[in-house]
Amino acid sequence: MLGLVGIPIFFMELSLGQFSSMGPATCWGFARLFRGIGFGMVIVSSLVCIYYNMIIGWAFYYLFASFTSVLPWTTCDPAWSTERKWF
Repeated sequence: MLGLVGIPIFFMELSLGQFSSMGPATCWGFARLFRGIGFGMVIVSSLVCIYYNMIIGWAFYYLFASFTSVLPWTTCDPAWSTERKWF
């Protein structure tokens, strides 16, 4: 689907956006049927931005945590892996 639909629509949106000097939500205004594509692209871009920022945050946390003398993940509570009866 990426090769058949995603990349061609993305390329068309870039070309159309540069031609019309508008953003992804407004450049599809020439046809009402395609207006949802622009809003969908904005929503998906926002969700991916949040997702990748979380991954980068985890990477920075573990990078700076690895500079401490005692690594936080070397000492664990041994009770986390014991069998517990939850019912």
